[in-house]
Amino acid sequence: FSNLTSTNGGTVNRYAYTDAKSYTVKYFLDGTEQTSLRQTCTYGVSYNYKSLPAKTGYAVTGWWAGSSSSNKGMQYIAGSSFSNLTATSGGTVNRYAYSTPITYQIKFNGNGSTSGSMSNQSFTYNVAQNLSANAFKRTFTVTFNFNGNGQSNSTATANATFDGWAKTSTGAKVYSDRQNVINLSSVNGAVVNVYAKWIDASVTLPTPTRTGYVFSGWYTS
Repeated sequence: FSNLTSTNGGTVNRYAYTDAKSYTVKYFLDGTEQTSLRQTCTYGVSYNYKSLPAKTGYAVTGWWAGSSSSNKGMQYIAGSSFSNLTATSGGTVNRYAYSTPITYQIKFNGNGSTSGSMSNQSFTYNVAQNLSANAFKRTFTVTFNFNGNGQSNSTATANATFDGWAKTSTGAKVYSDRQNVINLSSVNGAVVNVYAKWIDASVTLPTPTRTGYVFSGWYTS
């Protein structure tokens, strides 16, 4: 340059300015970018990590530095602050989240059964499994007391037929015995109740005879 001023002994100043560099933070869930969470950040400014995305039937915990579920690296808590993740203008920083399927249990209710028991059955979301075979029974024994008319007392047994499982104690049958089911809950640790449905059986009441008497019926006392 030359002749920047015509003033003898004068001074000419020049000024330099800096623009803060910007970079992008991208978020991935199980390898797929969650584009709605992408952040454009400015160097020197503090930001917060985005909330974890939801995935039905799966638990998602933490952001990680590693792009492999077997090598996650450092963890970053959702909502925690960060700044200056890279000094490269236009650079990209990736954060990764991984999901694991939730587990839940099926609890079997005999719903009026007279014997038998069943343990809770464990399930994993998105894994089909057969319900445990019914182990409840519903049996009633009726004793016929001939009330001193000379005949010996006798009994008859009514065995109800198991018809399947309902979602409520009075609801309609929804699942058959040992039915293959999947995703009965998407809540981690949930207990899902199912209730036995019964087709009740009957017994035939005998007709007693007694010389000189007319039979008038059976009573409960």
